[in-house]
Amino acid sequence: MMKAIILILFLIVSLSAGAYVPKEGNVHAVIGSYSSQTNYRNSQNKPSPVPIFSGFSLMAQGDASDKGNLEICINYFNKLYFREDGGNYLSERIQYLQITMGYRYWLNNYWSTALAFASGYPLATPQTATSYLPNDSTFETSAHDPSEAGLDMSLAYDVWNQEPYSIVVDLRYTYSFTSRSGESADNMGAIVGLRYLIQEKQVKNKK
Repeated sequence: MMKAIILILFLIVSLSAGAYVPKEGNVHAVIGSYSSQTNYRNSQNKPSPVPIFSGFSLMAQGDASDKGNLEICINYFNKLYFREDGGNYLSERIQYLQITMGYRYWLNNYWSTALAFASGYPLATPQTATSYLPNDSTFETSAHDPSEAGLDMSLAYDVWNQEPYSIVVDLRYTYSFTSRSGESADNMGAIVGLRYLIQEKQVKNKK
């Protein structure tokens, strides 16, 4: 995943892009693909290479000023949990719905960063990827929990902008607050999406 992130950064900074200027009252929607990879703790039992899963992302952004916007994002993907503790290790995969709510700050007309609260909801039934459970047959990962909470951090770049459309690359890292002991539950993600202006602030003419 890190090699892919470096390649994406190299590509986006080498492309010309139009400038995006946030305007209070404007509302945008972003739809795109979402690629995710679990950030494993150092372990000789982790898979090599660590799998990357694909999904999709839907986002709404409302400009609160000329420097930032409020943001709600929904990501759907397969998430892989890995837990190693007390001589046991287990890796489980689950269909996963993540919702983030936070604030995006524009560093300039191309780069922006965001910080958001993240909540996650495992769906369906967890699938075992790898396991070694000599000491505890009830050993589980957070894939069995009804929900998960964390902090989502984002760094995004406008690759191309021609209002009302923009192409955005958004690199993300989600830190889990609710991981179990010995568990790798953080994940890295990358969104490649199309942003569209769905509502523009109307300026009233003064008489």
